[in-house]
Amino acid sequence: MVKDQWIFVSERLRGIHIIDNRDPSSPQDIAFIQVPGNIDLAMKGDILYADSFVDLVAIDVANPAEAFVTGRLENIYPNEPLFQEETFWSEPIDPSRGVVVGRELVSSGGGCGDGFSDVHNSGCSGGGTHASRPAAASPADQSTGVNGSLARITIVHDHLYLLAGSSLKTVSIIDPEHPAYMNALELGLDIETLYPYKEALFVGGQTGVQIIDISAPEQPTFTSRFQHAWQCDPVVVSGDTGYVTLRAGGRCGLGMNRLDILDLSDLSAPALLKSYSLNDPYGLAIDANTLFVADGAFGFQVFDAQDPLNLVEIGLFQNRPARDIILHAGRAHVIGPEGLDQYDYSVLDHIILLSHVPAVE
Repeated sequence: MVKDQWIFVSERLRGIHIIDNRDPSSPQDIAFIQVPGNIDLAMKGDILYADSFVDLVAIDVANPAEAFVTGRLENIYPNEPLFQEETFWSEPIDPSRGVVVGRELVSSGGGCGDGFSDVHNSGCSGGGTHASRPAAASPADQSTGVNGSLARITIVHDHLYLLAGSSLKTVSIIDPEHPAYMNALELGLDIETLYPYKEALFVGGQTGVQIIDISAPEQPTFTSRFQHAWQCDPVVVSGDTGYVTLRAGGRCGLGMNRLDILDLSDLSAPALLKSYSLNDPYGLAIDANTLFVADGAFGFQVFDAQDPLNLVEIGLFQNRPARDIILHAGRAHVIGPEGLDQYDYSVLDHIILLSHVPAVE
C-alpha cells in the first residue's frame, strides 16, 4: 500500500514494514510493526487497518517508531486456512484448539495461491534504524492509502470493506480509532479481490466479477455479475471500462491466460468487449488511459488504453517477475517475489527504474 510519502509492505503473517519514500531513488525501511497473521492492510489518515489472523486491528502510525493499537474487531475473519494456500483444506477445524495459523503442504499444483502469497511476501529488509515521522502534516494526510488490485480490503470515505470467507463485510470507521462492524453480504466462496470505483465495489472471483452498490455505504447491495470460466481474476475500472486479468493453472482452473475488457456503461449488465492474450497475468492498475499489467514471470507491460479495443503497447519491462502494481504520484510500484521496484512513468516514452527494495529472505 502507498500513502503520501510512505510505502507499507506486509511481510506475510509477520507484520508490516514502513518505508520512507520521500526519495524514491533511495527508499528507507524505517520501522517494522509486528502483526501476527497479517496479509492485507488499508489506511486512512494516521490509522492503519490490518488483518491479524481472525481479527481486524486499528493501529496509529503517526510515529512509525511508536505505533500502537487503538482498536480491534475480534473474529471478523473466519477461523480457516488462508485463502492463498495452493491446495484445498480437507479436514474439519476444531475451534476449541484456537486459531488456524498454518499447515503442512504436502502437494502443490502451482498457480493462483502461490503467486498471491508472493505478493504479500515481498517486504523489504528487516531491522533498520527507526525514525520519527516528520512533524509537518498536510491535508493529504487525511486521504486513504492506495492498494494494489489483489487487495481484499479497501476504504471508501468513512467505511472499510473487506472480504472474509464468502462474505463482504462492512466496517464503520467514522471513529477511525475504533472500527465498528456493521453487516455482511454473502457473495460466494470464490471471491478473491476488491476494487472500489465511485459508488461501487468490484469483486474479483474465480468464476466472475461481482458488482456491489455502495451508494448506501452501510448497506451494500448486489447489482450484477459478469461470469467466466474458473480462473483467478483481479479487476480495475476506469470510466465505463473494466479490465480483468484471467490466469489459469493450479487453483485457478483451466483456460486461457488473458486480459478481458468489459463494458460497464450499464452496471446492471456488464458485457465483454474484447480479450487479449497474456502469458502469466496477475494484478493490474490503471491511470486515466495508461494501463499496467503484471504478467508474472514475464515482468510487466504498459499499454496506451485510450481505445480499449485497440490497446497499444508502450513498453515491456522484464527486470524481475511482477505480481501486482500500485500507481501513485507518477510512479509505478511493482511488487513481486524478488521485492519492490519503483518506476517513474511521468514521461510514458521514457519510463525509468528508480529503485529496488529486495524481498525478505
